[in-house]
Amino acid sequence: MHNMLLIHNNNVPSLQAFPQRIRFKMHSSDIDEYITNEIIPEIKTQQFDCICIKDTLSSNYLELYGLRLAYHIRLSQELQDKRFVPIIILSDLDSYLLNKITPMSNILFTKNIFIIKNSIDAIKSIAANTLPYLSVQEYEKTFLSRILIESPKDYLTHHSITNEWSIYQWSNLLEISSDAIKKNSDKISSMLYFKYLIAKYQLQIKTKNKTKQTDKQGRVLLIDDKWNDGWNDILKSFVSQQYTDVQLSVMEYDFKDKTIEDIKKAVQIKINDSQPDVVLLDLRLLESDNTLKINKKKSINKLSGIQIISEIKKINPGIQIIMFTASGDSLILDELHNKGILGYVKKDAPTDKYETSKNSFKKLDTLLKKGIDKNYLKKIWKLESDILKQSFLQNTNKLLSENQQVIFELRKNIQFIFEILNSNVPNPFVYAMLAIFKSIELLNAYYIEENWMKNKKYSFWRGSNSKIQTLDYGTLRDTKDGDYNLSSENKIMAIIKEKTSIREDTIVNVIKQLICSRNYAMHPSEKDSCKDFLIKEPKAEHIVNWFDMLYDIFKSLQEDKS
Repeated sequence: MHNMLLIHNNNVPSLQAFPQRIRFKMHSSDIDEYITNEIIPEIKTQQFDCICIKDTLSSNYLELYGLRLAYHIRLSQELQDKRFVPIIILSDLDSYLLNKITPMSNILFTKNIFIIKNSIDAIKSIAANTLPYLSVQEYEKTFLSRILIESPKDYLTHHSITNEWSIYQWSNLLEISSDAIKKNSDKISSMLYFKYLIAKYQLQIKTKNKTKQTDKQGRVLLIDDKWNDGWNDILKSFVSQQYTDVQLSVMEYDFKDKTIEDIKKAVQIKINDSQPDVVLLDLRLLESDNTLKINKKKSINKLSGIQIISEIKKINPGIQIIMFTASGDSLILDELHNKGILGYVKKDAPTDKYETSKNSFKKLDTLLKKGIDKNYLKKIWKLESDILKQSFLQNTNKLLSENQQVIFELRKNIQFIFEILNSNVPNPFVYAMLAIFKSIELLNAYYIEENWMKNKKYSFWRGSNSKIQTLDYGTLRDTKDGDYNLSSENKIMAIIKEKTSIREDTIVNVIKQLICSRNYAMHPSEKDSCKDFLIKEPKAEHIVNWFDMLYDIFKSLQEDKS
């Protein structure tokens, strides 16, 4: 073997035996950065059949940078086939002693790594032999499967590692770049730990993320303390690739050294400003979250992201929340299901064998579509809140006793509409439609007292002075037994005409549509009785329209009373 490259620090005998030499003279505080930026590029320019490395390349023998360099050579993909050349470690110790000093000596037990004495005779002996290259299959089976590079002990947190790894994975899969992503990629590419992850999990990022755009309209807000590290660019790219008309905004906020109260105030301002349908919320927004010991439910509720959930719900519980988390803690993930969120998406932790970027993409896509489809809940909650503010629904102590129960039921019924729509109950739109219809019936019961036997008239009850005024109004419809009765439609229209400023022609068709649809749900055989207004399967837009109509009635009744 005549083409040997030596990497040394003037601590190898007979340097002249190696025509090709690289002097290791580290002048950086970061060993991985120095090897990646200076040694690896120089190796790349050389032509050789074998690399000889002195085990120690610094003044401190115990650092054994030569072993670390051997790992870098094997894991640096920019070296291409040069990664697979035989590597010879020159040492004054044997493999047994090296193994006692550092776990990095594990590389000595992988194929095509050799250790010899740091002597002229040993060097001459190895030079006389021809050593084989590793094949790609051997590289995976006899190297990658046998080594383990631990995460740096002096690194920030597991949370930081997961974020940086996820940004690298997601940006590769989406094939995007930016200054923040490049900075992250450069950092990833230089660290030995991340080189190991890239080599081991490379198959996860080889396939391009093939997606079809979905015709959705909505607003998404990202709240993440790492937004400026690349998540801003990645998620905006993801949303633009997935949807034709969904805008993603970012809470551009410096979370460092902030308190939870500071963040709550900032979140309130941002949500009121951007009016999102869906919030993509990071679990850990404060530095203190990373040192919080999670051992029971009480400690989980101290996490900043968990506390922000309730803050968002105070603003409008119709806003859908997707938790974006680097945590794999089962206690935390189980507890998230009890917080009224849409779901959670895990950032790719290097230690998670079962979660890949592609799986995370699919889950995020599914949850975002579901959240955007639920954007009508924001308006439903707002309408509910505004209806319940009407004074005659609150001052029940001023009502006659027989009407107190009606008002109580009416409030309960209004609240049920949002509750059922925000649940996972099958056919929630049907239940909401029935609740809106029931509200109209309760309004009728509150305002109208009927007298049938004599005058075929009905009376309004005026709640403000508890007096009864009898009015002749409305079309009576003949029942099967010959008695006269008033339809719910005619009753509510009588109230509207008498007590509100709403024009009948602007609301009558909406009421007919609601009542016909309700009657069909209760009695499907009567579908032909009002087919021009019938909605057989109510959807979100119908519920919003009907509830909007109900709000207009309540508002006008309130104005009339005032």
